[in-house]
Formats: sequence, C-alpha cells, structure tokens
Amino acid sequence: MRYGLSCGLARGLWAGLLTAGLATGILGCHGKAEPSITGVPSEQPTVLAAKGAAAIASICSRQSFATAKAGVIAGETKLREDVFEMRDPVSYTVIPYRLGATVRLETMLRQQAAAPGHPNDQAQCMRDFADHLKGLSDPLVAAAKNQDQVDVLAFKDAEKEAQQEIESQEEIEKDTK
Repeated sequence: MRYGLSCGLARGLWAGLLTAGLATGILGCHGKAEPSITGVPSEQPTVLAAKGAAAIASICSRQSFATAKAGVIAGETKLREDVFEMRDPVSYTVIPYRLGATVRLETMLRQQAAAPGHPNDQAQCMRDFADHLKGLSDPLVAAAKNQDQVDVLAFKDAEKEAQQEIESQEEIEKDTK
C-alpha cells in the first residue's frame, strides 16, 4: 500500500467512511427531517412564508444569523417580483420570494421569535432574519405606496379634465341651440 498505510488500516478507513456516508445519506446530517419549502406554488405566499419561517427557525436553532444567512439566502434581487431567493435546506433548490411572501415571512418570523419556548440565540437569529427582510422589502413597499398615490392622483386629474370637458361640451351645445 502506498503512503505508509497498511492494508488493514486502509480497509478500516474505507469501512468507516462508508458507514459515515450511509448514515449521513439515510439519516441526514442531524438525523431528523428538515422543513422543506420546495413544491409550493408562488401563487400561495402564505404557505410559502409559513414553510420558509419553519425552515429558518430550524436553521436558527443550530447556527448564528451570519452563518444561516449565507447558507439560506441564495440571492437578493430586491425587485418587487422577486425580493430575494431562499435555498431549500433539504433539496437546495432556489425558491424566489415575491414581495407579499417576503412581508408575510418577516411577520411570521417576528411572531415566532416573540413566542415563548425559543432559546435566546434562536429568537435573536429569527429577529435578525426579519430585520434583514424588512430592509429588503421596505423600499419596495414604499415605492408601491407611492405608485398607488401617483395612480390615484393621475386618476383624479383625468376625472377633473373629463368633467371640465363634459361641462364645456354642454355649454357649446347650449350656445348652438
């Protein structure tokens, strides 16, 4: 055998690695099933947010926010259509979160962190995730509100112009009679 390993030691090493690999494959890294967020249509933001909150709570139970954020958040597009992308902890599939689902996820994380029964580190990690998501979604919510206000003002202006045009048309009709 090369590199100074005896045949018996090499066999023992291979048997140990094979056993560890099989145990990890069968039981997973922690021996319990992780919450999965795959398979949820993007049209169901409440279900997606609930599954995402469960996955984040599970990850926060064993990791700090900085470590969990690096593993869970796949991308931050900061667009209304896709605010961010979350990596499923089971299948590693990237799931896009729209604005509605992101706001619901933030709310659920805050509620779960405030509920009794979570260790302080886990609750703080969940609050940190909620704060991070709030930082991503707040500018988009403000822009949406501004857009709604602009749309309402434009509608009111158009309504006034239409009313003035109707009145002037009625005056013209009166004068021609």
